[in-house]
Amino acid sequence: MKYGRKLFGLLLVATLASGCTSQKAPQPSITPAPTLNPVSTEKPWEPSIRCTQDLLVTVRGTSERLNSDTALLTPIAQQIAQSKPGQTSLIDLPYPATAENLHDDAQGAVFGATADQGVTMLVRLLNQAATTCPEQQTVLMGYSQGALIAGDALLAPSLRRAGKVAAPLSKSAADHIGAVVLYGDPRFVGTDSFNAGTYDRHLDGWGGPRQPGDLDAFASRTRDFCLAHDFVCQAGGQFQPHLAYYSNGMRAEGAEFILGLLK
Repeated sequence: MKYGRKLFGLLLVATLASGCTSQKAPQPSITPAPTLNPVSTEKPWEPSIRCTQDLLVTVRGTSERLNSDTALLTPIAQQIAQSKPGQTSLIDLPYPATAENLHDDAQGAVFGATADQGVTMLVRLLNQAATTCPEQQTVLMGYSQGALIAGDALLAPSLRRAGKVAAPLSKSAADHIGAVVLYGDPRFVGTDSFNAGTYDRHLDGWGGPRQPGDLDAFASRTRDFCLAHDFVCQAGGQFQPHLAYYSNGMRAEGAEFILGLLK
C-alpha cells in the first residue's frame, strides 16, 4: 500500500507531540477500547463490544496515539457522547497507525501491512458489532491513513487499495452504519456528492482515489472533509493544510453532521 510525502511521518509526529490542538474537548463518560496498545499482527484481534444505542468507531491518523485526547477524532466522539449521555460506546481501532518506509520520492513511502491490518480489523469489528448488537448503529470516523482504512472497509474487496484479502463488509453491517465522517482522505474523489470543505473538485487524493460512485451506497450518511492544498486529499498540495483540521472548526461540523443523523 503506497502513500508518500517527504518526511510525512516524522513531521506529523513532531507536530502532534508539540500539541497542535488549541483546546481540549469536554470529557463525558464513554467506553474506551479495552486494548491500550496497538495489537500484534501475529494474533487476530477480538473486539470487545458493548451494546449501546450508538457505537462510535474512530480510526486515527499515522503516528497519532491510541485512545488519546490529542488525536483529531477524539473530541468529536466526546462531543457526540456528551450530547447522548449513557447511549454511546467508543472503540478507537488499535491498528498500528505507522508507515513502513519514508522516502523523498512522493511515491516512495509505504504503509505496508499497517493499512491492510487496519481494514481487516475494522471489517471484523463492524461485522461482529452488527451481529452482537442488532439494535445498535455505528458511527465511523477516520483521519488520514485512518480515512483510507474506513473508506476501504466499506468497499468490496476488489475495489480496495488496502485489505484486499480481508473479508467483505456484511450487508447487515453496512445497514448498521449510521454516519461516516472522513478528514484528509488519501482516496478522496473530488466529484463525490458527499464532500465538504474548500477542496478543488478537479483534484483527487494522491493515495489512489476511489472511482466516482464507489461509496454511493453511503452517500447520504457520509461527509468527506478536504481542505484546499491538503497534499493528502488534493494531489500536489502542501503538508500544513493536512493539520488544519485540528483547529479550523471542521471537527464541530463533523459532530453536527453525525448528531443530525443519529436517532
